[in-house]
Amino acid sequence: MAKKKKQKKSHLERFENLSEEQKMEILSSAARLRKAHKMKGSDRGDWKRNLERGRDHSGKKASRMAKQKPDVLEDWTRKAMELADSMNTLEKESDRELFEGVVKSISRGGGILRGSHGEITFFLKSELAMLQKTGVSVGEEVFYSMKDDGSALVERIAKRKSIFSRPDPLRPKIERVIAVNIDYVCMVSSLDSPIFNPFFIDRVLIGARQSGADFVLCLNKMDLEVDDKEQVLKELDYYRNLGVNIFEVSAHDNQGIDDLKKFLKGHKSVFVGTSGVGKSSLLNAISPDLDIKTQETREKARGRGRHTTVMSIFHYLEDDDLYIIDTPGFREFNLMEISKEELKFYFPEFEGLDSCKFNNCQHVHELGCMVIDAVDDEKIYDRRYESYLRILETLPKSDT
Repeated sequence: MAKKKKQKKSHLERFENLSEEQKMEILSSAARLRKAHKMKGSDRGDWKRNLERGRDHSGKKASRMAKQKPDVLEDWTRKAMELADSMNTLEKESDRELFEGVVKSISRGGGILRGSHGEITFFLKSELAMLQKTGVSVGEEVFYSMKDDGSALVERIAKRKSIFSRPDPLRPKIERVIAVNIDYVCMVSSLDSPIFNPFFIDRVLIGARQSGADFVLCLNKMDLEVDDKEQVLKELDYYRNLGVNIFEVSAHDNQGIDDLKKFLKGHKSVFVGTSGVGKSSLLNAISPDLDIKTQETREKARGRGRHTTVMSIFHYLEDDDLYIIDTPGFREFNLMEISKEELKFYFPEFEGLDSCKFNNCQHVHELGCMVIDAVDDEKIYDRRYESYLRILETLPKSDT
C-alpha cells in the first residue's frame, strides 16, 4: 500500500516538472480518459431498465453510488502520466530527423500531409494515437519522420491554435472536429436555391466564435433576381452591424471573388455550408486549379443540393497564397459545450443594455427583462431574438 502511495506522489511530482506543452497534453489526455470512461459506463446494458430496477446508468446498484470515489481529475492525470510513461512519450525526442507538415486529408490509420517532401502518405505513431484519442484533423500542424518506404510517420502534433467542431449528429456527446488551426470560418449561404437561412447562419456564427476563429459570411448566387432580395440584404446589414465580415459573391459571374481572395490571402480558412449553396462552385471560382466536383445545377437543384465533397480536404494555392479547407455539406449544425446560461454571451446585441431585474434572467419571459423590452422597442432585431429562443430550447442547463 505504501508503495502505491509513493508511486502516486511520484507521478504528480513529475507532472509539475513537465514543460507547459507537455502539461497541456497530459491534462488533455486525462480529460479524454475520464470522458471515455464515463461514456463506456453509460453504454452498458439497458439504462432505462437499470433505472427501473434502482440502478444507475451503468448498471450499479443505487445504494453503491454514494460510496464511489469522487471523480477527481487529479486521479485521471496520474493515469495519463502512467500511460505516457508506459509508451515513453515523455522521453526526449527520437534521434530521427523531424520535418514540419500540415495534414491535408484523413483516412483510416493515417492520411495525406503536405510538407518538406511534397504531398505524401502518413501514419500516426501508435503511442501518439493512444494519447490523442481523436487522432489528427485536417489542418493539423505536425512533425514527422520519413520511413524507408517513403511514407511519413507523425511523431508529434503541435498545439492547436483553434478548433472548429460540432457534435456528432447521432451521438451528441461525441465531438467531431471539422478543422483546426484556422483563422476564418467561411460560411457559404445563397440568395436562393436553397433559400437564405439566417437561423442556420446564427448557429455557425456561434460555433466559429467558440473555436477562436473569425466568422466570414459569403452570400453566393447574388446574380439571381428573387422577390425577397431586399429582405436578405437587410439581414446582411444587421450582421455587418454585429462586426461580421460579409462578401456578396457569385460563382456564376465571378462577382466579388477578387475581393474575397484578397481578404483571405495569407490566412487559413475553412469553407462550410449546407448542401446546394454552391460552395464547390465558389471554390472553383476562387481557383480553377482546385477542380472540385460539382453535381447540382440550378435547374436540377430546386433548393436541394447533393454532397459533392465527401471528406474535409486542405488545399494550398501557392500562386494566391491561400490556405483553404473544403468540407462536406451540413444538414444541421449543433453546438458543443454550451449551456442555456452561456448562450446570451454569444449575442453581442444583448450587451450594453441595462441590467435585467433578475441576475439569472434567461431573456425568455421574466419580468423586468431588458432584452425583451429592447425587442419590443425594436432596438434588437426580432428575428435574431427568435434565433436565440430556438437555440436556447436545444441546450442543456449548466451543471453548476
